[in-house]
Amino acid sequence: MPEKTLEGKVALVTGAGSPIGLGYNMASALVEAGARVAMVDVNEEWLSDKARYQVDGLMRRRLDKVFVRRDGKLAAASWDEAFAMIADAKPGSSIAAIAGDLVDCETMFAAKRLLAELGSDKLEGRQTGLDYDCSSLAGIAFNSTLAGIETADAILIVGSQVRHEAPLINVRLRKAAKRGAKIFLIGPEWDTTFACEFLGEDAGLLHDLPGHVADAFKDASRPAIIVGPGGLAAGALHPALSLANEWNLVRDVDGEAWNGFNVIHTAAARMGAVMLGYAQKGGIKDVVDAAPAVLLSLGADAVDRLWIFPPVRRGRREQGLVAVSTFLDGEDRRVIITAAYTAEQTGGGVTFEASFTQEGEAPPERFPSVMAGVVRRSGEGLGEAREVEILGFAEKFEQLLEEVDMDFFETPHP
Repeated sequence: MPEKTLEGKVALVTGAGSPIGLGYNMASALVEAGARVAMVDVNEEWLSDKARYQVDGLMRRRLDKVFVRRDGKLAAASWDEAFAMIADAKPGSSIAAIAGDLVDCETMFAAKRLLAELGSDKLEGRQTGLDYDCSSLAGIAFNSTLAGIETADAILIVGSQVRHEAPLINVRLRKAAKRGAKIFLIGPEWDTTFACEFLGEDAGLLHDLPGHVADAFKDASRPAIIVGPGGLAAGALHPALSLANEWNLVRDVDGEAWNGFNVIHTAAARMGAVMLGYAQKGGIKDVVDAAPAVLLSLGADAVDRLWIFPPVRRGRREQGLVAVSTFLDGEDRRVIITAAYTAEQTGGGVTFEASFTQEGEAPPERFPSVMAGVVRRSGEGLGEAREVEILGFAEKFEQLLEEVDMDFFETPHP
């Protein structure tokens, strides 16, 4: 027997999920030495530069600076100035908070307490305009867990390109497929890494699934549904929940609890925000309709404003340009990006080409000179741009899309 040199000690071993790996063998050696061992598994992810430097998000994306509106534009201010402006506004309960995709729960909790003291519950964390039902957390969570989803034997994915939106889940789905799981997808086709069947793009298919799909789920022991961002936007949540009930996705399997209903969120702060109550029944539209006297934007204003130049049309060709400014690491500067396009009518329809250029960084007071340079370099005789403040509101994007003149793309030109 080995000497119990670690008697009374506690050891934590990561990456110990595999019985043939280094972590497992290390844990076994520690146990033999008398230690109490806690073993945890790790996500199956190879470290890349993208992941390695995400620590910057904890340091440079903190909400350590505040911006206030002066003369119709956002400007950097001190916290004392910001709270003094709130006090001067005397908003009472006419105050709201919108949480961005990367804001931490501590900040959201503090803002919620502030609004509660003022008598407001206008909190929203879905800045892109989604308004799905958040009354049950189990109805919007990934209940099967990462490890559990790879044991599912029938999986229906609704409105999610999992490979791009949740790579770690995609790895597990690949494992499930190799084990023989039947996987079906509703939504636009994409390049999967596992065997599957695309059923179509219309979320309405949830009300009329092919017979072989229904049979696969009725015969499955661990059936699962995954609703992605596209499914949430298409109103697929409630139909998917109805199927979960019909197919008995919550059950006992071999004496263990199984919950096969799952939702994928692409915003890191989304579940924390919902748990803290940042979810109006009508989504961000309810906040807009309330027209609060004071709005706290907690990292939810990544897009500052747009400049939309009138298109230049010459016969069968149209050229256009759009510029956008985004906030830069909480500083009083913006990154300005332009998108130029050329559309031309041909005998076979309309060809379309687009290019994107990062024009550089600038504070708001330099925007006019930056735009003048953009116009000068374009050489296309651009007219005066329409400047639109966005401040993270998806509704403003929707309004702009409704105003787009599609006549060129729909009407044949001589």
